[in-house]
Amino acid sequence: VLDPRTGLPAPTTWRTVTATGRSATAANIASTMAIVLGPDAPNWLHQHGVDARLVAADGHIQTVGGWPAEAAPTPDRRGA
Repeated sequence: VLDPRTGLPAPTTWRTVTATGRSATAANIASTMAIVLGPDAPNWLHQHGVDARLVAADGHIQTVGGWPAEAAPTPDRRGA
C-alpha cells in the first residue's frame, strides 16, 4: 500500500487491518487508511466510529470500538 501523501510505501506498523463499514467499500477504505496512518490508525478509526482489528508487524493484536475481544486459547486435548 502506498501512502498518497508521499508516494512511498506505508509504514510497516500493521500486518493486517480488518474494519467494519456501512458498505464493503467503506470498510476497505477504513482498513487501507489504517495501514497508511500507521501508529495513528487506532485513534483515527475510533474518531470515525469504525470497529476494527489491527495486527501489528510483531503479531500484537489491537481492537478498536466494538470489535469482539480475542478468545483465550483452549488447550489442545487431542493427545490427552
